[in-house]
Amino acid sequence: KLTDEQRQVLARYSGEGGLEGGGGSQYEYYTPPFMAEGIWNLLGDYGVTSGHMLEPSAAAGVFQETKPAGAVMTAAEISTVSGRINKLLHPEDDVRLGAFETLAAAVPDNTYDHAVGNVPFGDSRSGFAELDPAYRDETNVGHYFVMRTIDKVKFGGLIVLVVPNGMTDGTGANLKLRDRVSRVAEFLGAHRMPSGTFAESGTATVV
Repeated sequence: KLTDEQRQVLARYSGEGGLEGGGGSQYEYYTPPFMAEGIWNLLGDYGVTSGHMLEPSAAAGVFQETKPAGAVMTAAEISTVSGRINKLLHPEDDVRLGAFETLAAAVPDNTYDHAVGNVPFGDSRSGFAELDPAYRDETNVGHYFVMRTIDKVKFGGLIVLVVPNGMTDGTGANLKLRDRVSRVAEFLGAHRMPSGTFAESGTATVV
């Protein structure tokens, strides 16, 4: 049972992004709270204030921390540190420790009402692709998360994801991704965030 002070300390955990020299991850940059709040506000503008939500890469749970009162969440997190913090902070949610691939392979498609998240990105799914046989040939991490999240949300549900800007305007494989998305979902729009959005996490990545 956490005190308010303990909750505040744990909720500030922001991952190991940029710390690869010390055993961390080069790409583990967590969503700032103001951005998560803005995404929930955006969903609210579409009338979404409740339901069973999917978070495919939940980290310490910033989307859970900022969710509307009517939302119940199922969240996957591969980092054992972040996932354990998430479970402590959000005992009311179903927090799954392990790769999203494990959840995606086990849960039927069209299960969740809506989805939110900040997808990981990179060109290798080494060690994880085999966990979800339906997508074992997808090598791009971000593309996998986008497509599999769409699979898991009910028809008519809304999905808001933080993605690298190349996914929405890049060529090559990203262009092919947008074609794949257009066959299973309706694209409603994108918001380019300033380069300083993730400044507190130590990166100038554009999303």
